[in-house]
Amino acid sequence: MKITDAPTAWMPNYETQIGDQNVMVEIPELSQTECPISMITPEAQALVNEVMRAEAVYERTGATLFGPDTAKWHTRWYDTVKLVQSEEWRVDNAIEEMRRRMGK
Repeated sequence: MKITDAPTAWMPNYETQIGDQNVMVEIPELSQTECPISMITPEAQALVNEVMRAEAVYERTGATLFGPDTAKWHTRWYDTVKLVQSEEWRVDNAIEEMRRRMGK
């Protein structure tokens, strides 16, 4: 069996409210053949957690951890921020697609 033929073991899904209904939104493009938690190293999890904390600080104060010039950011930090942002956009797009399908 090719890896692409392996059954899906995990697919991200999110509960959101659309209109007056709570619906589950799945993102099939991110499905995996194994639970992704097994692929996340403690170092990567710590970095993602730090990005999420920094995002919360930015939303509340406008302050950024390494300043507004991304050219001065550490490469790993920049990559992690972009990855987290990209995944958040995928979730947002999946929710919007579900809204369109539901006519909301």
